[in-house]
Amino acid sequence: MHGGKPFPKGSQQAGQDGQGPAPDYVAALAPAARDRLRDVLRATVPTRPDGSIALTARAWAVQGRRP
Repeated sequence: MHGGKPFPKGSQQAGQDGQGPAPDYVAALAPAARDRLRDVLRATVPTRPDGSIALTARAWAVQGRRP
């Protein structure tokens, strides 16, 4: 949900660029809503001095074989 409202139908599908639903969702926002989103992200997401964002990720994988 965003702003108390459900995401638009189909927003859980990956965008054509393979980056998930976020780029398509943001592109569909009205300019004022995009500006608000940008301002909230700038105020809340920590950035490095060069402007980059550090992301931590973990992946677990298991492969089983049947004898």
